[in-house]
Amino acid sequence: MEHPSKGRTRNKVRTYLLYAVGEILLVVIGILLALQVNNWNEERIELNLRDDLIANYAKDLKTNADYIERRKLSVENDLECINQITDRLKASSISTDTLKNIALIEFSPIYYAFSELKNDTFSSLVSNNQLRLMPDELTAWMVDINFRMVDIVSTQKNVAELYRDNLTEYTFKYPMPIEYSLYSTFKTESLWNSLNQDQWMLAFNGVMFTKKAGYTSMLPRADSLLVKIDRVLNYIDSNYSSQN
Repeated sequence: MEHPSKGRTRNKVRTYLLYAVGEILLVVIGILLALQVNNWNEERIELNLRDDLIANYAKDLKTNADYIERRKLSVENDLECINQITDRLKASSISTDTLKNIALIEFSPIYYAFSELKNDTFSSLVSNNQLRLMPDELTAWMVDINFRMVDIVSTQKNVAELYRDNLTEYTFKYPMPIEYSLYSTFKTESLWNSLNQDQWMLAFNGVMFTKKAGYTSMLPRADSLLVKIDRVLNYIDSNYSSQN
C-alpha cells in the first residue's frame, strides 16, 4: 500500500507541472499575440506608405499630363505655322521681301521638345525597392508609362540636337535676329538683296523639315502617353480616392 505522503507529493508535482505548462502556454500565446500585433502594425504602416506613394505618383502624373497638354498646344501651333510657310514657299513666284519676312519674322527657331517630363516618385520606388508595395496591375502600368516617358524624352532630345545643329549651320549663312523688331543691319540688307533664292530655300527647308519630322513623331507618342496616364489616374481615383 502506497504511503499517503507519496501520493501528496505526486499530486504536488502534477499540479506544479500543470502550472508550469500553463505558464509556458501563456508566454507562447503572449509572444504570438505580440508578433501578430507587430505584423498588423507593420502591415498598416506599409499600407499607409503605399497609399501615400500612390497619391504622390498621381500628382506626378497630373503634373506631366498638364505639361504634355501645354506642350502639345505649342507644337501644334508651330506645326501649323510651318505648314503654312511650306505652302507659301511652293508658290511659283515669291519675292525676296516675302522670303525675308518668313525667315526673320514668321519662322520661330524654337523647338518645343518634351524635356520636362518627370517621374520622381516612380524612380524613388525603384531605388528604394518599394514597387513591391504596389498592386501588380498598377506596377505594370507604372513601368509602361515610365518606358514611354523615357522614350519620348530621349527621342526628342536627339531630334532637338539634330535640329540645333542644322539651325546653327543655317544661321551661319543666314543670321537670325534675337529681337526681330531690332533686327536691321547693313550686312543683313546686303545679304537679302543679293540672295540666291534656290540656295536659301534648300537650307531653310532643311531646317523646317527637321523640326516638322520631330513634331510629327512626337505628337502620336504624346497622345498615347496621355491615354495611359488618364487610365492610371482613373484607376487610382476609383481605388484610392480618399488619398487624392
